[in-house]
Amino acid sequence: MNRKRKSQTENVSSKIPRIEEDETDEDADPLKPSFPVCNDTEAGIQYIRNIILKCKKLYPFPPVVFVHQIFNIIQNRTTVNRQIENLRNEKKIVLIHMGSDENMKIVVFHDDLKNHVLAEKTKSETMLFQKFFDKVLLSTRDIGISKTDLLIKHRFSEADVRTLVNAGLLILKETGIFWFSFPSAGAFMKRVLKGRQIILQIIRKRRYREILQTELEKRKLDKSLELPLHYLIHDLVGGKVLKCVETTSGALLRSST
Repeated sequence: MNRKRKSQTENVSSKIPRIEEDETDEDADPLKPSFPVCNDTEAGIQYIRNIILKCKKLYPFPPVVFVHQIFNIIQNRTTVNRQIENLRNEKKIVLIHMGSDENMKIVVFHDDLKNHVLAEKTKSETMLFQKFFDKVLLSTRDIGISKTDLLIKHRFSEADVRTLVNAGLLILKETGIFWFSFPSAGAFMKRVLKGRQIILQIIRKRRYREILQTELEKRKLDKSLELPLHYLIHDLVGGKVLKCVETTSGALLRSST
């Protein structure tokens, strides 16, 4: 049976004809970086990180990367999870759980987080944070720490713990237990949620709940989005909220629900 040829889209701002499943390559990943990462999780983290660093807007956060964004680049999740643990053992990255969702994981290079926090700190603050990074983050394999360990094992004072909490490096998980975090994590998640909502509203208003990525890029959303568009696309596709398929007209973003 001859497969129907799809004509090139003449006007991407008009309604996009529905693309039948047999006309797409469901395994293609048009969002992969232009360079080969060869199942290298560290290279995948660097790729997403660089999207943030190239952002021209004021970005008051360390360049953090969602683990599911890496899944969008490297398809083998077992490989990604194993290499993340290796990078943690090598003391290159910090693993952070966001909020109450234990499946919402973020990684950040240790040096990126440290440099972000130590910028423009007083000498006494620098000494405290340096101790926290070197003695706690680099030596603890868990995603958090007990207040008892902070006070007794690592010899922080009550005032030190309050300073670390106020700086956003610790968030209270439950009585006596803290999770590691990063400064202004709440504000960061607000930007992520706002960006997701803007993109999904555009896509879900369309007849077939799908849009060419090139058309989305032409909408010039920079004024309304507070994070780079491609960062958010990797977030939505990696989180399986959107599905990305390759067509003869380019990458197509389709709502999964």
